Amino acid sequence: MNAILEAMLTLIKHPVRSFKHPRSILEPNRWCNEVFVEYLRSKGAKIGKDTRFISPRNCDVDINRAQYITIGNNCC
Repeated sequence: MNAILEAMLTLIKHPVRSFKHPRSILEPNRWCNEVFVEYLRSKGAKIGKDTRFISPRNCDVDINRAQYITIGNNCC
């Protein structure tokens, strides 16, 4: 139920992004690399410049321990 509510709020708050990127409704923090990196940083992860995840949707990250994640600059 909580995921459905979050998806509805995303659609209301960001209607243009939601229609341009339908994945953003179902996976609000994993639909693109930039959003995923910012999400991890907001949870305490230290991620360097120009670091990217090839497929954020398929990355398994323990968000409860994000403060222990450190990734350098220019990593993939």
